[in-house]
Amino acid sequence: MCYVKVDNVERIYEEFTSNLKKNIGKIPRSGYPRISKLKELTNDQRFIVTDISGNTLYVGTPYGERPDSVFWRSLESAKYAKHFEVLYDLTYSKEDYRTAQNMLDKFFPPITDTFDACTLDWAKVLLVTLDLHKLSSQTIHKSVNDKLQQLLKTNGPLTPEWNKIKQKYEDILKGE
Repeated sequence: MCYVKVDNVERIYEEFTSNLKKNIGKIPRSGYPRISKLKELTNDQRFIVTDISGNTLYVGTPYGERPDSVFWRSLESAKYAKHFEVLYDLTYSKEDYRTAQNMLDKFFPPITDTFDACTLDWAKVLLVTLDLHKLSSQTIHKSVNDKLQQLLKTNGPLTPEWNKIKQKYEDILKGE
């Protein structure tokens, strides 16, 4: 594997994905070859490309403590914060969906139960759950989707944070 540092990862990602759509009619997210979604991680924004032989390129633009990065990877609840950060990294950085699902099942309550943290934290957990399910099975988890819709209707988009939640939710549904 190799890390390729670029000045504008969003532009490079857009070029990769638009050419894939044009040439093969889709963006391959699993199997070989494949390309990941654009990810916001602690130290950079990146995507991963794996060729037909399994060679992997991490393409990214480093940044410091960017507020968006901290927003997506963190929870206010001290009870869940560390587990959520690991869950986020397993899902988006390592793309280890099986381990991420096991962690989700072990450390977070069932999605239909009451989550004993603020609703914004719950929305973040549900977003990762929804995306994890879609990434691993290519389907939308109905009860997670319903709960997210309910939270969005009840809590957002009144603040910039809830606007971010709504945008990410729409991106997951569109497959972005």
